[in-house]
Amino acid sequence: MKQIAFIALLWGGILSSLNVQAAQTTAYVSLKGKLVIPAVCTLQMSNNNIHFGDVLSTRIDGVNYQRKAVGYTLACDRTPTGTLTMTLTGTPAGFTGGSGALGTSLNNLGIAFYSGSTRLTLNSAMAFSYTNQPALYAVPIKATAATFSSGGYFSAAANLVINYN
Repeated sequence: MKQIAFIALLWGGILSSLNVQAAQTTAYVSLKGKLVIPAVCTLQMSNNNIHFGDVLSTRIDGVNYQRKAVGYTLACDRTPTGTLTMTLTGTPAGFTGGSGALGTSLNNLGIAFYSGSTRLTLNSAMAFSYTNQPALYAVPIKATAATFSSGGYFSAAANLVINYN
């Protein structure tokens, strides 16, 4: 019995001599930020249907003839931060001279979009600011040197997409 106690005391002495002390240091960290609530915006079209009426094929110039306003209102509960982008999306016209224009139901006839006097490219974003929203216009455009042997009704559809922060 004494022998067992001696071994236990000896073993405890070895363990106490292997005691390791850990070092510790600290540093202060300051964290700050600003929580920003994004603006809530609504896009409304003043008229979802733009009617060109009777379009004379010989007068289509893709710039001024039958130029119609694309009326919209972008209203936000607060000014959005950063740059806003506007994109008109749709099926592109597939004819020569129709690059960037919207295709219509009639071959060789499309719709070009303008911001003021600058022609826009369909499916490409245009940057703008909330305080300076661009005026948009739609204008019939035809294929280079196109002549139409028969008339008819035409239609097209596009989406106006606004991205903001």
